[in-house]
Amino acid sequence: MAKELYLYSPIYDFVAESLMAQIDERMGEEAVIRSNTPGGSVFANYGICAKIQEHGNVTIKVDGNASSSGANMLFYAKRVECLDVTTFVLHRADMFISTPEDQAFLDKINKDLKSKMLARVDKEVFKEVTGYTIEQMFDPEKRIDIKLDAKQAKKIGLVQKINKLSPQEIEAFNSRFFDIAATTQNENTNPKTIKTMTLAELKASHPAVFAEAVQIGLAQGADQERERINAWAHFMDVDAKSVKEGIASGKAITQAQTFELMEKKFSAKAVSDLEKDSEGKPLATNEPANSASPEAKKAKELEAFKQSVLANSEVLFAAAEKK
Repeated sequence: MAKELYLYSPIYDFVAESLMAQIDERMGEEAVIRSNTPGGSVFANYGICAKIQEHGNVTIKVDGNASSSGANMLFYAKRVECLDVTTFVLHRADMFISTPEDQAFLDKINKDLKSKMLARVDKEVFKEVTGYTIEQMFDPEKRIDIKLDAKQAKKIGLVQKINKLSPQEIEAFNSRFFDIAATTQNENTNPKTIKTMTLAELKASHPAVFAEAVQIGLAQGADQERERINAWAHFMDVDAKSVKEGIASGKAITQAQTFELMEKKFSAKAVSDLEKDSEGKPLATNEPANSASPEAKKAKELEAFKQSVLANSEVLFAAAEKK
C-alpha cells in the first residue's frame, strides 16, 4: 500500500514546497495525498499541480473539504476519492494582481485549469448539476463560487469514488466529539476543575489538534516574518546599513523609522531629479546677473530645494504621529 502524504492546512509557499518534495521522492511509484484544505496561494498551488502532473500517478483522497485551490488541484490527479461527507467549492483561479506579469501568469493558469476541467467533466452535466456553464465559471470579470457535495462531485466527474464512513468510524467520531463537549461543559460549570494543558500533554491527548495548531502557527509566523522583512527591504536603496540591522534585529519597523527612511528617500530623489534637470541649463533667479557664479547659484538652489523637501516631510511625519 502506498504511503500517504497529508495536506491538512491552507496552501502556503512552505506547505507547497514540502508536499512537492515528498511527491518527488515517490517518482516511479504510486503517491496518495490525503487532503482537507480551504485552498490558498494560487502560485503555490500551481507548483503542486505541476508536480502532480509530472509524477503522473497521484491519487488524492479528500477527507473533509476541498475548496478553491484545494479543489482545482484535483483536476491534475490521476484519481480522486472522497468521503460521503466531503464538500467542495470550485471557482476560477483568483488572486491579487499587481503587475501585468502577474495577470499574464494568472490567465495562463486559468487556461490550463479550464483545459483540465473540459477533459474530465461533461459540460452538459456540469450545467445541469451546478446551474452554471464552465464558460461562466471562468468569466474573468466575475468570480462564481460553486458548492458541491460528494454525490454532485462524482456526477460531474470530479470524483471517481465515494468512500462511506463505517458505523464504527461514525461512532468513534461521535464518542470523541461528545467526550470533548461534556468535558468542556463540566469545566464551564465548575471553574475549579479547569486544568491548563502543557504542549506535551496536548500533543499526547489530542495529536490532531496539536498538529493543526502547529501548522496554523507556522503559517501565521511565516506570513508575519515575510511582511516584516518586506517592510524593511523597501528602503534597501536608501540606507542599506540600517535596513540590514533592522532585519537582523528581528523587530518590525516602527512608524518613526518608516518616516525617517521615507524622508531620506524623498530627499535623495528630489535632489537627484533637480541635479538632472539642472545639467547644462542656467538656473533662473531674481538676483542680478553676474551677482554670483553659476556654481554658487546652483548650490543655493539645491539647498533651498532640500530645505523645502525636509519641511514637507516634517509636516507628513507630524500628521502621521497624530493619527
